[in-house]
Amino acid sequence: MTGDDVRKVARLARLVLTDEEVAAARRDLEAVLDYMRVLDGVDTAGVAPAPYPFATPLPLRVDAPEPDLALPAEALCTGAPAHEDGQIVVPRVVE
Repeated sequence: MTGDDVRKVARLARLVLTDEEVAAARRDLEAVLDYMRVLDGVDTAGVAPAPYPFATPLPLRVDAPEPDLALPAEALCTGAPAHEDGQIVVPRVVE
């Protein structure tokens, strides 16, 4: 990977890098690519793809109805500066 490659990637990401930052990014990207080359050499024949990153999926909650915990509209309106017919009145934002 050359400095020009790093600058091209930085430009695509809309980043402006100094020469020092280009050099540091080049070293970092080379390290990532080196690791990818190591992983590329791993024999994965016969290994089934894992649907989850963990050995077992996280437990899911039971999909059951629960009591409604929302406050009634009247209770919410009591704290509002202005309300009408069970709704909070706010200043118009869009004209």
